[in-house]
Amino acid sequence: MTRILLTVLALWVMLPGWVRAQDAAAAALEGAWVVSVDDQKDRFMIVRGARTVKNEIQVEATTFGWIDNKGKPVQNWKAEIFGDTINVSFKTPGGALVNATFKADETSVIGDWINNSGKPFRFRMTRLDDEELAAMRAAAANAKTVFAKGPAIGKDSKITLVYVGADNCPSCVRFINYYGKDGKRLPEIAPELAEVRFVYVSLRDFKDPVPAKDLPEDLAWLLQPNAGGKVPMRKRGTPFFVGVVDKRVIAQGHGTAALETLVVPELKGIVQGRRAAN
Repeated sequence: MTRILLTVLALWVMLPGWVRAQDAAAAALEGAWVVSVDDQKDRFMIVRGARTVKNEIQVEATTFGWIDNKGKPVQNWKAEIFGDTINVSFKTPGGALVNATFKADETSVIGDWINNSGKPFRFRMTRLDDEELAAMRAAAANAKTVFAKGPAIGKDSKITLVYVGADNCPSCVRFINYYGKDGKRLPEIAPELAEVRFVYVSLRDFKDPVPAKDLPEDLAWLLQPNAGGKVPMRKRGTPFFVGVVDKRVIAQGHGTAALETLVVPELKGIVQGRRAAN
């Protein structure tokens, strides 16, 4: 068995660099994505069975749809490899034409979107963990207040909403211009947010990591790997929202849809739990 493994490894190392690059390109498309277009409700895309055939990336299955609904396969899928970049285009189930070019190591992608009426938009695809997208879809589909379970809530529990925006993210600029850097207008989304501490982190570029210095000292743990080796704050783009109670993340997600359908419902439940503890 050891001899077989060593042989396979040797063959892999002997493969031309462009072959290994193609495999990385296929892996770059595989998995879960959240798709943001202007101020519209978020959509999702799931890509399965991506593989390279010459300079193209073929897939076994795609699922695309609104974040709070079931999806359907995309049409006219085409993904090509040009050096160290990937160009992907397809037609959504709703008839929009999508095109984006990006590098394999990018987890947030900007591209062009033309709806079925011919109106152009810029859009963003952000890679998510499968479980993060599943949680986001489930919360959006339920669209109701969910009282958080798990963490004990006391009268002194500290409840925080962390918001990460970027200067080159149009929806981020609109969000902060309306709700304010201090979040004073957030209670318009839910009155309970008046009782939640708001932490605003501003980045120059939506791809930038969150600097530890930009978080309050009591939230530094959000950027430190946990026992499982994962960083609690799973930011892959902006706008990004994290709901925190004491030393536990209760919900997080990308886009205002995630804020309204995933993070805010959890925060409302926590606030109501703290009120009951008083």
